[in-house]
Amino acid sequence: LRAADLFRGFGDGEVAAMVDLLELRFYGPGDVVVAEGDKADGFYVILCGAADVATRAAGPVRGCLPGDWFGEIGLLKHRPRAATVSAGEDGGLAVLRCDAADFGAFLELGGDRLRADFDAAIANQMAHLLAPVPQFAALGGAWLGALAELFDFREVPRGGELCAQGAPSGGLFVVLRGFIDLRSASVAVGGGGAVAFPAPATLATLRAHDLGGFSSLVYANAREPFTAAAAEDALVLWAAADRAHALLRKCPMLRHELEVAADALARAVDRDVAVAAAVHAAGAAARGALEARVADLEAEVARLRGA
Repeated sequence: LRAADLFRGFGDGEVAAMVDLLELRFYGPGDVVVAEGDKADGFYVILCGAADVATRAAGPVRGCLPGDWFGEIGLLKHRPRAATVSAGEDGGLAVLRCDAADFGAFLELGGDRLRADFDAAIANQMAHLLAPVPQFAALGGAWLGALAELFDFREVPRGGELCAQGAPSGGLFVVLRGFIDLRSASVAVGGGGAVAFPAPATLATLRAHDLGGFSSLVYANAREPFTAAAAEDALVLWAAADRAHALLRKCPMLRHELEVAADALARAVDRDVAVAAAVHAAGAAARGALEARVADLEAEVARLRGA
């Protein structure tokens, strides 16, 4: 354990007590240690060999070497695994594993220092997950770190809503897994009118690394223009509106990026609205013509019956 940064600085007695809570496990080349979406059931420290980390959305993400650890975020945040970790293809993997049932005792033995190390690891992973978001690409490391502190993991079941059309801003979110539909019950058309849909229409779909919830954040007293609902079970990073507003006040660059994104989304939706309005008008015209034709036929049937 002395090779792992996580255990450096602890006394022999402390390390020995931690070891009592760990078990040694071996994995062959390519064997899956933890699978994305599974319940978090343990914490792992690599002793020898290498491991590969991958997600369904992004594919291979990074590698882990002796002294690295993984699995603590799922236990600390009480959420399913966000990635699959497998033994490297070039050789086996030996790990020390702490079961979820013993993780609380493990944390108590490590005290504040171990918790601080875990907090730093979580912040680093958050920043790593946020880095591919296009609207965050221009931010420096310090601002990206501040942004990472705002977010937490949130599971969204199929049909679950992250924000509701017409409501105040709920927050900012980044899709990690699954799809989030932006739906609208009606869309505005020229002349101040609106096209009402029989059922909420999907105007856009957000995928991995897409950002949502920003349209109502960047403008004062704005309301949510869409309902954001999960098309399937999804995992997102979520930042509450009040925390996101606080960062926007401190970081003009981020506000500018979100304003640009909001304008681009509005233009894209306007194009879809124009199509929807045209379809609606064509449908209304066709419906009117059909109703007139039916009326003519009914009149002709009545005349023939009279004759």
